[in-house]
Amino acid sequence: MPTFLSGLDSSASPVERNRVVTDRVALHYCGMRHWTYIASILARYAFWPALVFAVIMAVVPKPPEIPSLNFGDKLQHMLAFFTLTVLAGSGWRQASWIKLALGLALVGAGIELVQAIPALHRSSDWRDLAADCLAILVALGPVKLFRHFAANARQA
Repeated sequence: MPTFLSGLDSSASPVERNRVVTDRVALHYCGMRHWTYIASILARYAFWPALVFAVIMAVVPKPPEIPSLNFGDKLQHMLAFFTLTVLAGSGWRQASWIKLALGLALVGAGIELVQAIPALHRSSDWRDLAADCLAILVALGPVKLFRHFAANARQA
């Protein structure tokens, strides 16, 4: 008896065998070929709370202290925009690279403009925007890899 029918009684009817094979093939198909689809949906749902969190943390007057190994807030900017880029690039697989990068760079620029408001007691720094843009560019690598796997899963 083939291994995909293991665990099935040898006296099982052809209809029962067909059902078992169909169920197992469906599980394999969903598990192996559509993991990128599920990951894409999860990335879309995770992107919006991550974006809101990043923007709020960037504009509140007294954000909580996060230890960053003496790199200042540049590491925090890079981690935030790396995460946002991976989530957006994985969540919206058909979006162009340029639109994705420019949209997130505009978010970074908007954050810096808001931080320039004196009443917020924050400091606007062009190097923060440069860190954001660098993180966006670096994150396009994992996004490209994910999109490659997604394209191959659709073709299989």
